[in-house]
Amino acid sequence: MYSPERKWVAKTVAILIAFASFVGCVFYDSVLWGAVTLPVMPMLYKQFKVEYINSQKQIMRKEFKEAIEVMSGSLSAGYSLESAVIAAEKELSKAGRNSVYMIDMLGHINNGVKCGYSVENLFVALGEESEISEISEFGQLIAAAKKYGGNIILLIMKTRDSITQKSVIEMEINTAIAQKSLEGKIMLFMPFGIILYMKLTDSSYIDGLYQGIFGRVIMTVAFYLWFLAKCMIDKIIRSVEND
Repeated sequence: MYSPERKWVAKTVAILIAFASFVGCVFYDSVLWGAVTLPVMPMLYKQFKVEYINSQKQIMRKEFKEAIEVMSGSLSAGYSLESAVIAAEKELSKAGRNSVYMIDMLGHINNGVKCGYSVENLFVALGEESEISEISEFGQLIAAAKKYGGNIILLIMKTRDSITQKSVIEMEINTAIAQKSLEGKIMLFMPFGIILYMKLTDSSYIDGLYQGIFGRVIMTVAFYLWFLAKCMIDKIIRSVEND
């Protein structure tokens, strides 16, 4: 569902090529030796893709919040739930509304309703497909309200508040780990900075590392130790975010 666009793929590939060239220049004094980084490129690309998907999920969660706010207003005006979903699609489609996913998703739900599917089951399916728990939970709450009787407007407002609270919590978490993340990035940049400093000031100290097989092996080991450190830092940051 969150497949990267060609523009994003091209940009990411260009960044990885530039990184490989930079590593080749710094660690081997040759752009061609940047090919040593090829084994780690799939992992770096996967990491970029995970970050991209997470950002797209945040966008969809925000759009869903906007959609249920429109639905809440329509229900308060006496619309049925199905009509409120149609109204939400039309509202988000208006000029000036920049919805990446939700317009198409609401259109899919409206088409499903026309084919005889229940709107609540379609929301549950959308939540599972998009991996947005608030959307599937919303569908489940609507189904329960229809079955046992309940205030659908109140359920929508609670869903909106839940998304808002989650966004606030995530913002606080991101703020809390921002400093540690910056420290990690500085640490990762330091080996490159030290090598560049020595090359620019007095390259005679490290000329041996750019000559012969022994020097190449040492620099290759150094690069992969750097990459291992990067993986450890990323793992620590992810564990903090998950907690």
